[in-house]
Amino acid sequence: MLASGNPEILNTGSNVSNYRFFGVVTLLVVLAAGTGCKEATVGPVLSGNIEGAVFDFETNKALERVSVTTTPPTAAIVTDKDGRFVIEDVEAGNYTIRATHPGYASSSVTVSVRENKTTTATLFLEKQDPNSAAAMSVEIVNWKSRSSNDSAFVNVEYRIRNVGGVLIPAYEVYFKIDTATQTLYQEAVGEKLAKGQADIGQFEKYTGNEPATSVTVDNYWFEGQ
Repeated sequence: MLASGNPEILNTGSNVSNYRFFGVVTLLVVLAAGTGCKEATVGPVLSGNIEGAVFDFETNKALERVSVTTTPPTAAIVTDKDGRFVIEDVEAGNYTIRATHPGYASSSVTVSVRENKTTTATLFLEKQDPNSAAAMSVEIVNWKSRSSNDSAFVNVEYRIRNVGGVLIPAYEVYFKIDTATQTLYQEAVGEKLAKGQADIGQFEKYTGNEPATSVTVDNYWFEGQ
């Protein structure tokens, strides 16, 4: 009777050993998988600032309301009464800064922005030859405010014409929209404006809960200016 029960006891011990073996192997596989799937840590974005000024090339006079843009793009701003501008929280790297102003040839400079540093840039603009072959005119054809559910909008129609003697490859126009308490801006861009050709465009701008009181052309630039 005892002999017939001994095989069952031996088999049970063998099964326990097998379970322990497979348990260790499974644990090792799980640990290895966890190590392989560990996600890479993403570091913080490094940034700095750009400060600069724009002056008349001949007189060294500070130029106000000069349009300043960058490549790669960061922000489109204008200079203050002292000709100065500031672009904050710019990702570290190289940037080309371009300054444009009616009556002047555009100018650009390349700078390197470093982490937690302020990079300075000074640009000089030369007055445009009045007999230049490239010329462009901008006019506001019509504008109208409208309201909808306590929100106000302004619809603007404008005309941009090549009044020079050569093709204008690209252009940018900046519109200023005033309400009772704020000033807003809208940009329009275009390409390949042939001699004598006119582009008629329109846009709608949200003005909060106040209607627009005026819409004017604030500034513009065109390639070849």
